[in-house]
Amino acid sequence: MANIQASEKYTAFENQVLEAAERQAAAIVMEAEKHRTEELRGVTKSFTAANFARRKDEMAREKRRCLSQGQQDYRKQLLLYREELSAQLFDKIKVRLNNFTSSEEYATFLTEKLKKHAQHTAVDGYPCVVFIAEKDEKYRELIKSVIPHGDIAVDHAIKIGGVKISNGHILYDETLDGALAAEQERFLSYCNLRIQ
Repeated sequence: MANIQASEKYTAFENQVLEAAERQAAAIVMEAEKHRTEELRGVTKSFTAANFARRKDEMAREKRRCLSQGQQDYRKQLLLYREELSAQLFDKIKVRLNNFTSSEEYATFLTEKLKKHAQHTAVDGYPCVVFIAEKDEKYRELIKSVIPHGDIAVDHAIKIGGVKISNGHILYDETLDGALAAEQERFLSYCNLRIQ
């Protein structure tokens, strides 16, 4: 009988330990559920309609900013490419113009440009000045033969050739440099290479 009593005590003790463990496990589960519910409530509060709308607006602003930045980068790249294409084309033209200024036809060209403005050079009381490129000084006699009363001065801004004629009131630009710059501007506007 003592053996049965010990066995019953052992079983009773075992049952008490199991019940205590089950109570502790249930308490832990309840505490975890309570914690989960509080966390869920906190997350739900942070995602209210106002917060959602504010975040949506922030994201839309960021999207617009990124698009704008992308467009600016694209325009920059397009501008650089346009300048590169234009420079290549007009560098070739500049070489051809420099070759022209070394040819015999260049003297005829200068004569025609000087004659075109000869009547405008004799303005009362104002000296006429014909500006030339430094490399064109060899044409001084030609210039004097067309505009005898004009002074001749070197203009270092004239790199390719041609003349500028000033009568004290008006400056007539018949330079190849000016014509090339005007043609380049016209080319960019008519060939749809302008960046808007």
